[in-house]
Amino acid sequence: MKTVKVLVAASMAAALLAGCGSKTDTDTFRFASELDIQGMDSTVVDDGMSYNAIHAITDGLTAVNEKGKTVPALAKNWDVSADGKTYTFHLKDAKWSNGDKVTANDFVYSWKRIIKNAGNYAYMLGDDGASVKNASQLIDLGQRQLMNR
Repeated sequence: MKTVKVLVAASMAAALLAGCGSKTDTDTFRFASELDIQGMDSTVVDDGMSYNAIHAITDGLTAVNEKGKTVPALAKNWDVSADGKTYTFHLKDAKWSNGDKVTANDFVYSWKRIIKNAGNYAYMLGDDGASVKNASQLIDLGQRQLMNR
């Protein structure tokens, strides 16, 4: 009788493990979420779950490591001007999912879009955040335009 119970238990365990699969699917990204993802456009969404999903599939110029230190992500390194006002990022050889090369213009486009939409997190590019030149004035203009719609 013990042999049958062990055999049944082993069969059940094998069946459960088979459901986990051992094949690696590199074309599919799976993201477990306890809440709905509201969107994947970082210039529009403002909920934490959407940002978690966006963060899981995108990289910025820099990242923060486990010790809280800023480290390179898509930037391989950067230079800071003597007055500390100008950062020049040197990009790694990175590609979009369609094979196109990631360029500095991709970052400029994203930042301009965030400022234009005057989303909830646009302030991070303004005087209270990264202090991108003219960002605060453009954010204020964008917010006034949104209020006049």
